[in-house]
Parts: sequence; C-alpha cells; structure tokens
Amino acid sequence: MSTLERQGKPIRWDPYFAKASYGKPGFLCVFLSNSKHILVIVAALWVYTLNRVYGEVYSAMGPCLPAVTYPRLPAWQVMADRPQGGPKKRKPRILFGSYRYLLGVATVKKLLWMLGLLVIGLGVGVAILFWTHPFWFKKPIKIGILHSQTGTLGVNEQRLINAELLAIEEINNQGGINGRKIQAIIADGKSDETVFEQEAIRLITQEKVEVIIGCWASSARKRVKAVVEHYNNLLLYPVVYEGLEESANIVYFGGTPNQTTIPAITWAFQRFGKRFFLIGSDYVFSQVTHKIIELHLASLGGTVVGTTYIKPGGKVLPEQIKQIADLKPDIVINTINGDTNISFFKELLNAGIASTKIPSMSMQISQADFQRFELKAIIGTYVLFNYAEESSYSFNKEFIKKFRKKYGQDSKVGDAGQSAYSLIHVWAQAYAISKNSKPELIIPEMKKMVYQSPSGIIYMSENQNCWQDAIINKLAYNGDLLELWKSKSTIRPEVYPPYLTKDEWNQFMNNLYKNWGNRWSAV
Repeated sequence: MSTLERQGKPIRWDPYFAKASYGKPGFLCVFLSNSKHILVIVAALWVYTLNRVYGEVYSAMGPCLPAVTYPRLPAWQVMADRPQGGPKKRKPRILFGSYRYLLGVATVKKLLWMLGLLVIGLGVGVAILFWTHPFWFKKPIKIGILHSQTGTLGVNEQRLINAELLAIEEINNQGGINGRKIQAIIADGKSDETVFEQEAIRLITQEKVEVIIGCWASSARKRVKAVVEHYNNLLLYPVVYEGLEESANIVYFGGTPNQTTIPAITWAFQRFGKRFFLIGSDYVFSQVTHKIIELHLASLGGTVVGTTYIKPGGKVLPEQIKQIADLKPDIVINTINGDTNISFFKELLNAGIASTKIPSMSMQISQADFQRFELKAIIGTYVLFNYAEESSYSFNKEFIKKFRKKYGQDSKVGDAGQSAYSLIHVWAQAYAISKNSKPELIIPEMKKMVYQSPSGIIYMSENQNCWQDAIINKLAYNGDLLELWKSKSTIRPEVYPPYLTKDEWNQFMNNLYKNWGNRWSAV
C-alpha cells in the first residue's frame, strides 16, 4: 500500500504549491524592480520633504506639482546695509546666491536638516536598489534530484546524478533561467520504491521543488507518478522503460518497447533462432517486457522455452543457470536490474556457458556498467542502447570531454546519463519561455523543442516520449563495443504495443500490482 493510501484520506491539496506562479512576484516587487520607478519615488519624497521643512518650494516638475510663484529679490537688496544706530545686527547669511528663491534663506540649522534628509533619502534609495537586485529578488528555482545513492541501484543512479548536476552547472554558469539560478535538492531513494514515494512527497511539500528528475526502476517511477499527479507536479524520467503508461505529469526520455525490446527481439530472432529463454528481476519492467517478448515472438513464429525471476537486489542461483544449460535455448534475454547482473554473469562463467555457446542479450545494461564486471564473464554479450558513448558526433565528443573533466577520465555516463543531461536542458529552455514548471504550461513548450543532444537531434512526440535510435552492440574481446545494427532512422515512440488493446494491457498491469500485494515489485 502506498503512503498516500495509508493515510486513509487524500492529502490536503496545498493551495500555495498548487496555484503559485513561480517567477511572477507581487505588484510591489515588480514596481520596485524598475530603476525608473525608484528614481520617481526618491524624487517625490525629496520634493515633499523640502516643502514640509521650508514651507515653500519652486515647482520644477511642471504639472506634476502645483505651481507656486515667489518674488525674486536681487542679492543687493537683501544685502542692504544694516540700519544706523543701536547694536550691530548680524547680516543674514545668504547661501547659494540668487538661488534663494528655490531654497529660501538657509540657516545652518536648516542646512543640516537638509543634508541629513538628503543622506536619509539616498540611503533609502540605495537600500531599495540593493533589495531589488537579482541576487536578492530572484529566488532560485528548486529542482528535486531523486535517485538511489545506496542499495542495489546506487551505482547505476549515481551516474544520472552526475549528468544532471553537470547540466545544472552549465545552465547556472550561463546566468540561470531568466536570471534565476537552479538549486538542486538531492534525495536518496535507497533502491526502495516506498522510499521513493516518501521522498517525492517531502520534496514537493517541504522543499517546495518545482520539478523532480529521477528514478531508475519502473517500480519507483510508478510510486512517484501517483505523487506528482496528486500534487500536480512534474517528473522528468530519463530511463528506458516498459511503456504501458501515460501521464500528464511525466516527461519520458528513455526508450519505449518499440524503440528497444521489439527491434532487439526481431534482430535476435533473425540471427540466432526461434527458442528464447528469459531471465529478469521480479518487478514491473521485467514482467511487462517478458510479456511483450512472448507476444512478439508468437507473431514471428518463435517461442519462449523458459522464464525465471530473481527478487530485486538478490542473486542469481546456480539452479537458475542450470535451467539454461538444460534447455539449450538459441539465446538468453536478460532483463535483470542493478547489481544482480554481476552474479548472473559470474554464474554463467562458472557453469561454462560462454557467449559462443549460448549468447545472451541484456536490456538493462549500458557501457557504463562494463567496468564493474569481470571482463571474461561478459565478453561476447549483446546489449541494446539508444545511445553510444563512443559516437563520433561532435556534440557528443564535447559532452564526454566535459563529463570526464568534472568526474574523472575513467568515468562513464551511459545511455540514461546522457538522457538525463539532455532532459535538464530541454526543461530549462521550456521554463525560460513558460516561466513556470506546472505540467499544463511547460510540457506544451517542451513538445515544441528541437534539441541538439549527445545522441543527436531529439524531439518529443505528442505522447510525451522522444523519438529515438535503436542500436545493438557486442562487447569485443578487448573490451570495446562493436556496433552490429542501428535503426535506419529515429523511431517514433509507441507506448502500447499492438498485440493487446489498451484496456487489456492496463488489466495486465493491475493484476501484477495486486499479485505483489499492492506493490510494483516482489518482496
């Protein structure tokens, strides 16, 4: 049961968070942010002060103030000799010569009053200018970065955090968004879908973030989906996923099944044969992906000879690898998530199942993961990407150079990492136009964007997913990736594969959720 469900009643809608128009200050702030308005205020206060202190002022402001006529006495008349006889009288002290008609006959006391008020007026003007300076007036835009930093997915998601922070740093170095800097609020999902839900609620209700970018596992995304929809917030999701989902509060930058699973299975069927064995983590991505594979193979004339699942965060058992050895499939499709992949390839090596004997294709591993495995255990494995880090595309080379300069020459970014980097930049460009991160305002602007990303030119479809390339690679003996196949052009994203109706797919998802005890993964 979700945190929202456990509360017994809907969480009270936060009227400030739901209705606030970020980046649009009140009337007074807007008025004072204009230096001309400040000068008008200071001038008016100065004229008013002179009038109060001296009782008369020459109206130099035309129709703005009532005109007053004063006699213009020549200086010689005011400076006339004092009368004869009697004690000497002190001559009037005339200041500013013939301009006394404006300031009057200023005594030392009045002069001090005037200077004091001048200092006060200037001080108030400087204070207003200082207060309305962008450093004080333009509050930062808070963005929640919600990824696992610990647990079985910690290593995978740390790369996404690095890419997202690099994008935020670049935007801030260029002056931010409309003069407002981005402030990253990082939260740890701890590789647990319920923690992701709790942290998403905290980021929105307490930290007041305007947008969340995050998640890796689809089970975590499902939990956060319920939260952002409840609070009308926005989730930016950069990872390959299983599809079968539409939300007005999520932008998806990872590949959909028709950009990943379906072309990979078609290629493997044509290259290796009809008999497939499926192994994956027991959570929503693997279960849905295996169902899609089963239906697609049936349309091609192939078959699934065996399926096995591992609890998320667990280890592959020798008995499960023995199943593969006994059934002798033409290829093994691996949808395992996180650190469990290490035990999978280790057990394959121990059982003597080399890639030349029974090939395997992994759906949730990127080139950034290879350095974590023993090379001889993964040589010859096939992997499916929507992005190749080794691409000679000039924008990609510049991106990799910046990433390694910041995080080390041996650092890897991976498919999802470059998607996260691009997603931040696309969101920032749309925010600059919409001046708001509410989904109903910013998503239409994001759909208009054409962005030059490390993977090439990207743009969104109406279903809030991106057009993507599909790339199949093989890990060579020297550790390099060999590109074996690439789609002829970018593929339009399709959320629901055509083998079942939308209602049938949704029913399939609901059954999974109930069978796991109102969760999106096994426990």
